[in-house]
Amino acid sequence: MQVSISGIHVDTGDAFRTHVHQALATLNDRYQLQPIEATINLTKEGYEFRSDITAHLGRGVIMRGQGFAKDAHASFDDAISTIVKRLKRHKKRLSDHHKGRDISHKYSKAPYYVLNPHENDEEVSSHASPVIAELEAEIPTLTVSEAVLRLDLSQEPAMLFHNHSHGGLNMVYQRSDGNIGWVDPQYEKN
Repeated sequence: MQVSISGIHVDTGDAFRTHVHQALATLNDRYQLQPIEATINLTKEGYEFRSDITAHLGRGVIMRGQGFAKDAHASFDDAISTIVKRLKRHKKRLSDHHKGRDISHKYSKAPYYVLNPHENDEEVSSHASPVIAELEAEIPTLTVSEAVLRLDLSQEPAMLFHNHSHGGLNMVYQRSDGNIGWVDPQYEKN
């Protein structure tokens, strides 16, 4: 696993790096995770430290956690505890959901663009935002409950997927009230 540790306006010393590597090794052993890469960002915000953890577990599965504390080590431990809670919930849901079911997923490819809408604030003669990057995204074929599981694990605001029942594009998203929303354009009420 490739681990990237960086500090934004903070020096990450050897003690913090050792703490991170030990905590990630313990987490990986305990939950049988085999992440491809992990990124840890440490930031000083006022009197507190913020630790952001992003781990790429496999094809289309990303795990995120964030922690705050007055000490860098404690903020990282808070982020790890957030991930542990999410992993426990995710593993329980998976064991309940996948009993007697094949869990292999299909993926399709789609173009993915990164836009910068504030590139030219002085001249707003063009209404089009400049394209910064053109990438390729994979859209998985999942059931709605599997998509909600991945959304919860990744802590992303939204997830686009092909609905396993009808093959059409669907989206689940985190609502501002904390609930999950589901958009299904294929649904027709009789």
